[in-house]
Amino acid sequence: MEDALVAGHDPVEFPAANALFPDGQALARARFQSLESVLVAASTDEHDKSKCSVFFQLCKNVAVATNSHVLHAQSIEGSGDGDFLVPRKAIDLAEIIRKATKTREVAVAFHENHAVFRIAQFELSALLETTKFPAWEEVAPKASKYELRVSKTDVLRALDRVAAAIGDRARGVVLHRRGDVLEIYGENPKAGELKVETPATGWTAEGMIELNLGYLYSAARYAPSENLCIGLNDETSPIKIEDGDYLALVMPIAPTKGTKS
Repeated sequence: MEDALVAGHDPVEFPAANALFPDGQALARARFQSLESVLVAASTDEHDKSKCSVFFQLCKNVAVATNSHVLHAQSIEGSGDGDFLVPRKAIDLAEIIRKATKTREVAVAFHENHAVFRIAQFELSALLETTKFPAWEEVAPKASKYELRVSKTDVLRALDRVAAAIGDRARGVVLHRRGDVLEIYGENPKAGELKVETPATGWTAEGMIELNLGYLYSAARYAPSENLCIGLNDETSPIKIEDGDYLALVMPIAPTKGTKS
């Protein structure tokens, strides 16, 4: 080992621990069991820091994420006030640690520049983003003209079948209300097509909207209730699933002018 070369960084280059983990009084604090339902809506494009993050709006005790096509929000416990934008990578890591340690609750303290997460015996520090989060409440419909009521289990199974047939969860599916059923139709010229029917009530007769299959699936999946209520206005407005402390919005792909048979 005489010819071995040891290379690395000078220890003085590593940030001081007190810079990563501030010991002063936190500006605000929050607690939550999981943010997995919010994280799925965050963008993976790190060039857009505002959307590749989770927004903690502690004046309303809510965590929100959006990639402009879908938005998920979840109520959390909070104390103090302020808006804090945490990179999705930090939330990803917090969720991994939470699952690995089987921790029921995650605590986070917000400082001027950092968020410090405490999960079981671990502490995780993340530098806060300084960009501005979109005005998400302006996008959310205040009220829905129609309410489509379906079984969450039935919708997820239907979407799984369509996804298997068309081979792509990123493609659009058409939701068509006909009689006492909801038709879910998807097609892929290179794979196939499938129309699945599931019992449904509400919405207008012959109502139709096209949505991204994966976004719709995630929005329905994280709703806590089995009886799913989907709010709709028209084929150009976002659908809304509001269920207890959970909110999901999914933007339509494009107005659909005809039905599939």
